[in-house]
Amino acid sequence: MRRERRRRAGFEALEGRMCLSGGHIHAQVVGGLPRALVGSIKGPYQLSSSTSSGLVRLDVFGSGTARPIGAVNSQGFLAGNSKVTANGLAGQLLLAQPRGEIIFETTAPLPTTATRDLPLQIRVLGGTDGFAGISGTGTGVAHVLRGASAGLSGTVRITFRVRV
Repeated sequence: MRRERRRRAGFEALEGRMCLSGGHIHAQVVGGLPRALVGSIKGPYQLSSSTSSGLVRLDVFGSGTARPIGAVNSQGFLAGNSKVTANGLAGQLLLAQPRGEIIFETTAPLPTTATRDLPLQIRVLGGTDGFAGISGTGTGVAHVLRGASAGLSGTVRITFRVRV
């Protein structure tokens, strides 16, 4: 039986640049930025609403993983007006890690019935430091894990898939 040899990833000089070579590379990276972000964030949410004005706001804080960049902390919101359902909800979600931050713009339809799942459309607005110049679009789902669908607080998991 032949034993498979695995090469370890390393650096080598190529045309005057240091390049990663050998081994098995899991993350696809172009120009220092990932080609896609796939992950989930879990944390508490707080819902605030005003019945007189119809304004609704959902604030989210949490942490999770975004492949291929690793562990992230997050905070964000979705807001809208329940009296103008055609506009839906809009907001932002910030993913932060030591390498930099990525800012998502999120939109969702305003739910007309009690639901635990809220589909999201995501557009990457940009990034800071190591993620400067990042852009892209994708989808996601905000899923209420704990707390009533119409509850004022609880736990939510946001999953996302964004092509950058």
